[in-house]
Amino acid sequence: MNRIIALVLALLSLFCACPRQSVFAVLKGDVNGDGTVTRADGELVFAYVSGQTSVLEGDLQAADVDGDGAITVGDAAQILRYAAGEEHKLPINYIDRLSILSPPFKTVYTMGDTFSSAGLSVGALYADGQLRIIKSYAVTGYSDLVGAKVITVTARGKRISFAVRVDEPAVSRLEIKAFPNKRCYGVGDSFSTEGLELYAVYENGTRARLSSYSVSGFDGRSGLKTVRFMYMGKSAEFTVGCGYAARVNCGGSRLNVRTGASTNHTVAGTFVEGQSLMVLDVAESDGWLHCYGLAENGEYISGWCYAPYIELVADKK
Repeated sequence: MNRIIALVLALLSLFCACPRQSVFAVLKGDVNGDGTVTRADGELVFAYVSGQTSVLEGDLQAADVDGDGAITVGDAAQILRYAAGEEHKLPINYIDRLSILSPPFKTVYTMGDTFSSAGLSVGALYADGQLRIIKSYAVTGYSDLVGAKVITVTARGKRISFAVRVDEPAVSRLEIKAFPNKRCYGVGDSFSTEGLELYAVYENGTRARLSSYSVSGFDGRSGLKTVRFMYMGKSAEFTVGCGYAARVNCGGSRLNVRTGASTNHTVAGTFVEGQSLMVLDVAESDGWLHCYGLAENGEYISGWCYAPYIELVADKK
């Protein structure tokens, strides 16, 4: 037991003999230890270096404000000028740089998450090599969009950065918020996504407009085309018409569009006089043409129109 006690006492003595960790750095210039740098601190240093006293009643480390390793009249003069307001700061108290002592607990986010600084510890490295923990700082650079983010910490005129990542959550479905501007195509045309607003709806309830996705279903040949947009295993689709340009010339106000090539079929909608449309197949079926275009109700429809009331305005290819 006596050996154990002796060992503990030896360890305690060794610990006490070690210099304080730099995190507990003294404030340079605060010789009397009252937490501020005042004229009294300068006078203490001057009395010491001028021989008026052989003992400096305070912290010797705090008295060396120019960091040259010695206590001189230069240190006393700098403290006195600082206390009088002739200097805005002591050179040795300048922050050389910031240091990330520990990163935040959370560095990987999911789109829609807010940034958390929990666990983040920032230190200031001073000109003399001492380190102090900083409690007040600003954090910028985070957004909840997918990708790597450079987070910048700013404090006392210095900055330091670290990175976090925002991942994409699982996609629940795709949603077409606005269709492409062009819904009618001529034979041989290329498909255009101009005007399309395609969104991914995620399982966590958030959504984002997509700029990258795959498109299939359009080949530039005549007929109705189901265009499909695909992203992350999900798809959304809509219909366009590809054919030959034409217009309604029925001699009246509107033209019925039927579900089949006879008056026995129901009316799917109406085209107005002069309406532009696409004839999907110029080969008539018992005097009827298969057409596609913008109906009177503002929706795109396909159906059969009586051929004498349709005027082709483009060459048949």
